[in-house]
Amino acid sequence: MKTKEIIKYSVLGLLLVFYLFYGIDKCGLFDEDEAYYSEVAREMVETGNIFVPQFNYLPFLHKPVLYYWFAGISYKILGVTEFASRMPSVVFMFLLFGITYYFSRKLFDKSIGIMAAVILATNVEAIVVGKAATMDTLMVLTMTCAIFSFMTAYFNNKKKYYLWFYVFSALATLTKGPFGIVIPFMIVVTFLTICKDLRKVKEMQLLKGLGIFLLISLPWYIIVSVATNGYFIKDFFLYHNITRFSSSFEGHSGNVFYYFFVILFGFFPWSGFLPAGIFRMIQRDKKTLLIFLWAVIPFIFFTIAQTKLPNYIFPVFVPISIMVANWWNSYFKTERYYKKEISLALLLLSVVAFSFGILFGLNEQLINIARTNFSNPFLSEHVSLGIPAILLSVFLVIYTGSIYFCFKIKRKVEAFIVIVSGMFIFNFIFSGYVMPAGWKIMQGPITDLTLEAKSNMKDNDTLIVYALQQPSVVFYSRHKTVFLSEEEKYRFECILLNNQTIGVKTFVLTQKRLVDNLLSYDVNIRKESGGYILLEN
Repeated sequence: MKTKEIIKYSVLGLLLVFYLFYGIDKCGLFDEDEAYYSEVAREMVETGNIFVPQFNYLPFLHKPVLYYWFAGISYKILGVTEFASRMPSVVFMFLLFGITYYFSRKLFDKSIGIMAAVILATNVEAIVVGKAATMDTLMVLTMTCAIFSFMTAYFNNKKKYYLWFYVFSALATLTKGPFGIVIPFMIVVTFLTICKDLRKVKEMQLLKGLGIFLLISLPWYIIVSVATNGYFIKDFFLYHNITRFSSSFEGHSGNVFYYFFVILFGFFPWSGFLPAGIFRMIQRDKKTLLIFLWAVIPFIFFTIAQTKLPNYIFPVFVPISIMVANWWNSYFKTERYYKKEISLALLLLSVVAFSFGILFGLNEQLINIARTNFSNPFLSEHVSLGIPAILLSVFLVIYTGSIYFCFKIKRKVEAFIVIVSGMFIFNFIFSGYVMPAGWKIMQGPITDLTLEAKSNMKDNDTLIVYALQQPSVVFYSRHKTVFLSEEEKYRFECILLNNQTIGVKTFVLTQKRLVDNLLSYDVNIRKESGGYILLEN
């Protein structure tokens, strides 16, 4: 490699590292997923129990263990901080970009590899998911490695990669459960069936591969099942997998168009080019067919599933990034202008940018509307995302206009550069200022009161979270917490009376609107913040 190339890739690598890490320590953890997963990893380090995930010092069997191990290692190295909580996701995201570049280059060409990695990095959902203390990036990384392993074995005739397919499927299964193997196998089997090439199944060494898969994934499942006397099987498989798929879980539902809109807005600014990318991808060969199925099958799977969340669809962002990269590669190499395709892309891009502009620019007015329709405590007072959100709204107008201008004067490379560089600016404003402002509104008051309680609690004191579901309280208090619903007033009274009898102090975190009902239980107001209040006896 020439010196100039080494310098170029080093600079690009440093820019990517800055892009990924920027903002991850500028705000605290968000409820609920970040708080749950971070606290589970913290308790794993504290207790030394690396096999049975725990939250609030009780078994927490929602997800398998692999992500918690990595988060625990991060805590061991960096200490228990928000930065350390989010570090694994950032590292996995960096690896995902590298893997996407490497295999796309091997399977297609260098240009598609570079553009696919860049496109995957520079979209809204990648910015959000890549900086969150959740297991989505590890899930997508392992699943992506599994599919790329199969493609390398199948198209490049490197049969040893079939075994890597099983290795990474096993790791995906240790990250989020059965769909870590179900989705990759559905993609592969559908591909081989359409191509009438099921004889390749013999080359995949199913028995040996199954042995590798079970050797990696099964021991932990056995250990945790035995340790929980079989409760893990019921809670994890029946409740958190089958129930999530067959019915709406915790109110997270949506219609058949749910993920269309998630991709339209989450894959911004590249979602505008996706229709053309899909159209050109399905007209080519087996490689592009597999990429197409890689996007479509998870999309259909999660659309059928009754529980829906925006991050569930993130695994398809790798194949759709390759689709869009393929379109740009064709666009760069032809003298044609692709007028219809660009017109559609600019229309979709403008609609999404305008929607985001309204969301950020009129955030104060929209929050006021929400206050009249929802009773969430953080909406009880007048709040706003401030000047950064308005600046982001203005930037989106300039950004869209700049992209339109580049296409208008038919400057292809400049258009791509403007789109990419614009997302660096978007990331700077959004991750550095808008997200922290959002955290301050949504999480700041409850975190402030939690830290107040922590600084005054002794080990044997009781911390009650009443009529709230805020798992971040456990993380920031470092204290076993009693969660009570508003209907559990009798239990609340019993705890207070018992603690008064034995001389133990009780701290209560709750909503400010409930304070008049609770003061009759011989508690005093210690501190108020936002729509929340801290009581003590």
